[in-house]
Amino acid sequence: MLEAHLIKSLQDFNERIKRNYQDLPQADTLRDKISLFGRFIYCNKIDASRIPEFTECRPVVAVDGSRIEYASFFPYSLVFMRTLAKCTGGSDITRSGIISPLNLEVYNQLEKISDEQDISLEEAYTLHLKYSLAYMELLTALEAAKTYKPYMLMLDGGFLLFDRFEEWEELRRVCIENKIILTGIIEEIATAELANWLDLNRDNRIRIYDREVLFGILEVGEYLIFNSDRRIKKDYCTVFARLGTSPQAIGCDFLSEQEDDVFKSMDFIYTLTPKSGQGIPLWLQITDARVRIKREEAEKLVENYLDPYVKEKIFKANRKKRAF
Repeated sequence: MLEAHLIKSLQDFNERIKRNYQDLPQADTLRDKISLFGRFIYCNKIDASRIPEFTECRPVVAVDGSRIEYASFFPYSLVFMRTLAKCTGGSDITRSGIISPLNLEVYNQLEKISDEQDISLEEAYTLHLKYSLAYMELLTALEAAKTYKPYMLMLDGGFLLFDRFEEWEELRRVCIENKIILTGIIEEIATAELANWLDLNRDNRIRIYDREVLFGILEVGEYLIFNSDRRIKKDYCTVFARLGTSPQAIGCDFLSEQEDDVFKSMDFIYTLTPKSGQGIPLWLQITDARVRIKREEAEKLVENYLDPYVKEKIFKANRKKRAF
């Protein structure tokens, strides 16, 4: 009986979602409407023999971060964090650390966030973890920019994730002064601007996200760049692109000061991206794989460096001891 009810609920949900998109314009109509605000451009693959000349023999750096939680329930949580700047022509730059609400300094920060944003301590902890990792990634990127002065510095995520920190302006300055193309690669687009620009019908929906509008309207190797008087976020130049076979678009943020470099940058990013897959540059995928903290790794660290008494008393959840 329970399974039948779940199946019926899922089928009803599926029909409701399908109805939500029935009134959206077809792809050709959407492209025509979007063309009022920007241009659709095809990338050109750069021949491998030309890449050294194209990059002026400078390396490429990708920066990514990873975190994993070892916990029973809040506040009995221990989070391992690690960031990596991977350079095509140099040594890796890494940072790492741990965060726990059992640390009084961290707990005080959570109380401050909770009060300022009128959210629970657990929600504050989620935000704190998100921005702590972003800050660590930003510091890693800044060190890599100063050390290697690469042709391109790729961040995992959009600029809004990082520009809340003071060091962002320093990274921006270093990149502009050293002609380092800074880009934020956005695997999951979370903005919701296009529906307003296109005056799309939003009946029965809170909002229509840009990823929904862009789904399937770009060809492989094609990107959308907006006119300079149209910005998706702040003063950044945001490009939406389909660089792989997946019909879901990705985003690429660029500094407004480097807008003239976007066209050659997209050719370069496309050249670094495998055709099959979600359309993320290979060097960033490699960095993501190398920085990732595995569950087994975290458990081994806890096993070797926390006293059994501490582990049992603080972090071992009773539910893990259930017989069934």
